[in-house]
Amino acid sequence: MLTFAPTLDYVSGLNVPDYYSYLYIILISIPAFYVVYRGIKLSYRSQMVANIMQIIFVISISIIIILSSPRIGFAPFTAYNIGIKGVFLGFITGSYLSFAGFGSIVPLGEEAKAPHKSIGTSVMLIILIMGGIYLLGSYAMVAGWGINSIATFSQSIYPGFIIVSKYGKMPNYIFFILNFFVVYPLFVTMATALSRNIYAMAKDGILPLNFSKTHEKYKSPHIAVLYIVIIFSIVSFVSSIIFYYYEMGFFNGFFYDFLFFASLSTIITLIMHMFVNFSLYSKFKFEKSYNIGKILTHIVLPTISTIITILAVYYAIISLTFPVIYAPIIILIYSLLIIIIYMVFRKNNISINVEGDIYE
Repeated sequence: MLTFAPTLDYVSGLNVPDYYSYLYIILISIPAFYVVYRGIKLSYRSQMVANIMQIIFVISISIIIILSSPRIGFAPFTAYNIGIKGVFLGFITGSYLSFAGFGSIVPLGEEAKAPHKSIGTSVMLIILIMGGIYLLGSYAMVAGWGINSIATFSQSIYPGFIIVSKYGKMPNYIFFILNFFVVYPLFVTMATALSRNIYAMAKDGILPLNFSKTHEKYKSPHIAVLYIVIIFSIVSFVSSIIFYYYEMGFFNGFFYDFLFFASLSTIITLIMHMFVNFSLYSKFKFEKSYNIGKILTHIVLPTISTIITILAVYYAIISLTFPVIYAPIIILIYSLLIIIIYMVFRKNNISINVEGDIYE
């Protein structure tokens, strides 16, 4: 996304202006939002094809890189080189928006068969698959770059392409296509999850009822999808101009624009996961019987998850620099506004029925 123009030049020798990155995002976002508008089946199938292609390539090229590089053993897993702060910072910034990936499964529960079983299974599978892919790919990058030279890794804007280029032009061209095509499933995933959240909130009376309308033919929450497209376009356009002029250039402006919203999205997603943990505590009170399994899943594991998440958010925030540091500040201001609005309209609280129990 960010390095589209310079990476295209590196891979093919074709020199294009930096603003082509914007055109690329627009061309990818149009079909992405269209399939979400068309309904869950089309978006699901297109994502499966795109993601399977990427997974096959990443696994294949990672294995080739590891086998062809000097042996580095368990050296990349030694935390003493980066400290505990580095571990938690990598947890939150190592893969921007990945936390929203498995969380996006939950809003689709209303459209799934046996959601209580299928959602839990899907979340566990995606965490294992995603974790394994990131681990394998990261290890391959360290091995391919050279563990003794890893300090220079971040000095390049396309280190992955430099490593893959060692194995010929064809792998690099494939990597280029798949790497930048990742924007498509990212947009589809986020738009699908967000539109379902808006739809559910409207159906519960928290948002205007119009957002709960579904398309007569495609059965998708089309009003919610159109709302997302409008907000996405306005925010992207305005923020891009602000960062472009503030950072005095396209590359830095685009970089900080992406970094700002990636940090915003990641931190918000982690906070939402903490809220889910808290909801398990509340649900535990309504259980008619207690056993070790329920105590483990409703108390122990959520508590461990919350502690780890808090530490990750803390270390990430104190490491942020200007202007990205405004991301958590905006989250704080937004949260305070929501609390104020909630307190003002508290008398209009809505009761929600969950498995026969009433929560207000």
